[in-house]
Amino acid sequence: MSEDFNAIMYRQKAKAKEADETIYWDFNDIVEFANEHDALISIHAGRKVNGIDKELPNSKALPHQFAAKDEIGKKIHFFEVGQKRDIDDYKKYIWPSVGKKPIIICSDCHDPREYEQKNPLWIKSKFTFAGLKQCLYQPEERVFVGDIPPALDRICKNKQVNIDTIAVHRKTDCVHKDMNCFDFQIPLNAGLVSIIGNKGSGKSALSDIIGHLCKSKTMDHASFLNEERFRKRPKNFADDYKGIITWVDGHSEEDSLGNSEYESSIEDAQYLPQKYIEVACDAEQIIYCNMDKNSFSISYEAGAIEDSIIKNRVIDVLEGTMPAFDLRRKKYEN
Repeated sequence: MSEDFNAIMYRQKAKAKEADETIYWDFNDIVEFANEHDALISIHAGRKVNGIDKELPNSKALPHQFAAKDEIGKKIHFFEVGQKRDIDDYKKYIWPSVGKKPIIICSDCHDPREYEQKNPLWIKSKFTFAGLKQCLYQPEERVFVGDIPPALDRICKNKQVNIDTIAVHRKTDCVHKDMNCFDFQIPLNAGLVSIIGNKGSGKSALSDIIGHLCKSKTMDHASFLNEERFRKRPKNFADDYKGIITWVDGHSEEDSLGNSEYESSIEDAQYLPQKYIEVACDAEQIIYCNMDKNSFSISYEAGAIEDSIIKNRVIDVLEGTMPAFDLRRKKYEN
């Protein structure tokens, strides 16, 4: 992109390029170049020196004098303010007009030795350009200005109950040396974590392992770590593996996946296996929703769980539902 910038923006589009002090570009040329090169545009705003609200006041400005021109505000990606109090003003007066956009606070200091931090800027993402772009879609969730984001503050104050990593490795004295089902370490986010994958890809295995390492009292309902599957004797593959859970405060606990007796009766976390919930099969009524992808029409179909058509709808939509139907049947037989 730097080569294109020199060839297009500097050599062709730049105005008064005889000196660095006078060079400038037409705003629309900047927008066009940025869009063609998947770039992001930020603009000084609020009370920031040479900001858009100070340099471009016009009839469209809102009474509080913090508004940017609509046509410019809609084309840029980030508003860069100089004071934290500008953020609330922009959310209140500018977002309704141009849409929600990330508002960041930065310094124009060109000498790091003279830099004085006013307010910390937090961006929740990977250290990549793609991570930064995610802020465009979630400006409120991804950007925070202040001492510490509330979610991170909650974790720091409760490190002993937040999981840092989950790991499973094969034991050195394993029996079935020709199999290596697990060998991983996964960091876990303190927010909502979603486990996805095709049927039989290990989703229930991972959630069961986490429940097991947290000494959950509902492990009798586990669909993977049970005596019919991974713990099935005489092979009992689970005995070949150990799981390690590490918490944010640094302490770790280790246990064999084949162990079903816990030293402590206190749960570290509650676990609700799919079989335990039985959501679909304990419902008094099922409403099936469907959208025709061609006509975009939405239809609804309601009925009792005993209805054969509704039952088939449930089986088609919810993976692993047949065992839940069996549990319901056995419950009523007893």
